[in-house]
Amino acid sequence: MPCFTSHVRRRWKLIAVGAIVGIAAVTIALTRSTPEPEYDGKPLSYWLDIIANPSVSHTERNPADLQTTADTALRQIGTNAYPLVIKWTAKEFPQFVIIAVRKWKWERLETKIKQDFQRKMQASVFFQRMRQEASTAVPMLSNIVVSATPTSYASFFARSDLQAIGTNGYAAIVSIMKNPNVRSEVRSQCVNTLVGQYFARKRDGRPPFEGLGKALHDCTTDQDATFRAAAKTYLQKYAPDLLTNNAAAK
Repeated sequence: MPCFTSHVRRRWKLIAVGAIVGIAAVTIALTRSTPEPEYDGKPLSYWLDIIANPSVSHTERNPADLQTTADTALRQIGTNAYPLVIKWTAKEFPQFVIIAVRKWKWERLETKIKQDFQRKMQASVFFQRMRQEASTAVPMLSNIVVSATPTSYASFFARSDLQAIGTNGYAAIVSIMKNPNVRSEVRSQCVNTLVGQYFARKRDGRPPFEGLGKALHDCTTDQDATFRAAAKTYLQKYAPDLLTNNAAAK
């Protein structure tokens, strides 16, 4: 019996060491920094912070002039920002890493996770400012929506960034929503995004994007039962008018 107990203990120690090494490897891979494109000697994140916080004094320069310079910086950096902002948006910490951080109170890694969220917000500032000028990033953001965990921040921010781009971004979300080869959970999150936008535009007295009403209405007859049920739930709550047959013509 003692030998058996000793064997079991050694086995669990090896498993524990393997888990720690695995978590460390994932953490190193996910927290490795990427050089940022620069303008006027300052990195992209510096200019994004200025745009996101116009009331904060970054230098002695006039805040309005600094905002103008930040706009110029984004447009000069342009598509060179894509690899970085897409990486920021797509990064996901595995659930087992997050659980380990919470359980063992790893403050350093917890700080990294919070920084990751801040980076996603900075990427959103980029797309909100660039709007249609960032249309060439639509395929990359669409890929994040399709491949990321549907309820993750990566998926949420990618859909938000597509919305910020405008018409081309919305068309991409609709395309993902209508694609039967995409996971039901992903398509359902796209319905959630589009219904929210439909509701907001209707509330503000603005017309919905062309064809959006019909696209959402068509979800109620989709062959995927899981997706169909989720779509009906969202529509009943936020856009019940789209459940009527007349809505299909919108």
